[in-house]
Amino acid sequence: MTAVKYEQATQPRESSGSPTTEEATVKIDNGRDENNGPDSCSNATKRKIAPFVMSFGFRVFGVVLIIVDIIVVILDLAISERKKSTEIPEGVSLAIALFFLIDVLLRVFVEGFRNYFRSKLNILDACIVVGTLLINLTYFFLDLDAAGEIPRMVIFLRILRIVILIRVFRLASQKKQLEMVTRRMVSENKRRYMKDGFDLDLTYITDRIIAMSFPSSGKQSFYRNPIKEVARFLDTKHPDHYKVYNLCSEKGYDPKYFHYRVERIFIDDHNVPALQDMLKFTASVREWMSQDEKNIVAIHCKGGKGRTGTMVCTWLIDSDQFESAKESLDYFGERRTDRSTSTKFQGVETPSQSRYVGYYEILKNKYNLKLPPERQLKIKNLKIHTMHGVGKGNGTDMKVQIITRKQVVLQCVCANQKNCKLFFDSESDSVVIGLEDCPVVSGDVKIRFECNSALPKGYDDCPFFFWFNTSFIENNSKQELFSTSSVLSKDKDKSAASKDSTHEGVAKKQEDGAETPKQKLLDIIGNMKVEVTYRKKLQQLKASESKKQAMKQLEGLDSEGSVPQGIAEDTQRGKPLNPELVKAASAVASSLPHNKKQTVSELLAQLRRHEETTDKQKEGGTINIRSVY
Repeated sequence: MTAVKYEQATQPRESSGSPTTEEATVKIDNGRDENNGPDSCSNATKRKIAPFVMSFGFRVFGVVLIIVDIIVVILDLAISERKKSTEIPEGVSLAIALFFLIDVLLRVFVEGFRNYFRSKLNILDACIVVGTLLINLTYFFLDLDAAGEIPRMVIFLRILRIVILIRVFRLASQKKQLEMVTRRMVSENKRRYMKDGFDLDLTYITDRIIAMSFPSSGKQSFYRNPIKEVARFLDTKHPDHYKVYNLCSEKGYDPKYFHYRVERIFIDDHNVPALQDMLKFTASVREWMSQDEKNIVAIHCKGGKGRTGTMVCTWLIDSDQFESAKESLDYFGERRTDRSTSTKFQGVETPSQSRYVGYYEILKNKYNLKLPPERQLKIKNLKIHTMHGVGKGNGTDMKVQIITRKQVVLQCVCANQKNCKLFFDSESDSVVIGLEDCPVVSGDVKIRFECNSALPKGYDDCPFFFWFNTSFIENNSKQELFSTSSVLSKDKDKSAASKDSTHEGVAKKQEDGAETPKQKLLDIIGNMKVEVTYRKKLQQLKASESKKQAMKQLEGLDSEGSVPQGIAEDTQRGKPLNPELVKAASAVASSLPHNKKQTVSELLAQLRRHEETTDKQKEGGTINIRSVY
């Protein structure tokens, strides 16, 4: 299968297996007419007035005027029967007619003459507007007193006045316009397909991948993509070469609209797909794409953003169009976002969904598109940062649910500390929830948080939640899984790590030539003391107090000093010690009030034993901890 490489904000490039000096380009349909030059004055004007003309408020105002116009006409007919002045109603009716004319002209300018009059309903609407405006002008400027003397003229004028009521049929056109602006308002600044007579929340991510919102019918079609229009689009653009993937677990539709080429992947709204569903999806798309180079896929959830973006990005990685999860997520967001109307990002924003795209990258590169080995773990605690303003602010009103395989395996209530212990740190403004009797979990795990206080509830009828998969947690080390303001952590035993790293720390410091001899001596002695048994430490606690005080003073001493007699004799007993360390030992001894020579001798003996231990480590020999001190 040929892989296509796409770059952000540029045209994509198709990389083939044969070496060529110039790569072929694949043009992606942006869903906009590009006939006119982008720098023309008319296009600039269109961009400025289009948001106003196609706004929801402007459309509602038009509907209100139609109703007012009908009332004015009926009122004018009633007044005419009583032979009273009709100048005010006629003036209001004429003003409304002029507004309708301006409305039609603005829509023709924004949408283009050919696109606007492609619709039969728009043609009828324009005829009604122009015709009723001529009647209004005739009625307004005609001398009705003179015409009233001619009976046939009176009858004719009344008929004309009644004909104005035909403007009620403009409600059909206004309803269509209201539906259009409502759909645009719901889709916000997602890139829409708005040419060739279509106006759909639909985006070409690549030339063979379409992301769109849910194909709806009934009342939902008022603000979502009408399913018949989506079917007409696919049958027009890709006849017999498309397949639709419905990612909504909450609702479906009759697959006959898409000739039964519909496959369904059940994913809950704002949640993540299971790993096996991701592999099933990419395998299905891979098979469909390989059957014909013209084949395309149309993928949707409810809004065509979160779940759709997650699965589109997995396919982009699977088909080698992007190597990393981050690149595919960034590219999808750029393609789905229409920055000409707003800068709001319309890509995958849920951290858990982005995390699962990263999981798929690992599945492909490390596990060869196979499920990873199952890993069973226990969650020790949960840490929530920035608690200020979250309910009571101390976590006592929180509830936590741990869900796996759609079953709640543990629920803890922080108020009465049921199945958990609550620890609030006011300085760091964080809460640690220590879990008690948490069962072993494996696979996809969902952590769901509830709050008894008046905290705004988001998706899933709770303030926040997040997902992770235990197979991707390595070495049981601390894991931070961010979702809103929550962190899942598994703390490592630091005391064992500090003991294991004793000799590594010494070796590292020995390689660092920037340390002073005094500091080396302090580090060596400190590291040797770590290895002493607890009982021996207690026995020598009093004796070491004076040495600790001397070591503190040692940091203020100069590294140079005289070497007393007896030191040279001790250094001759074996391999000579570092002269700088000998000087540092002498400086320590000279700072003590008594037994200076004995202290120097003991320090040198300890240093010599340490040198012997280091030599054995380098040679791979065994070490007796008792001989170190």
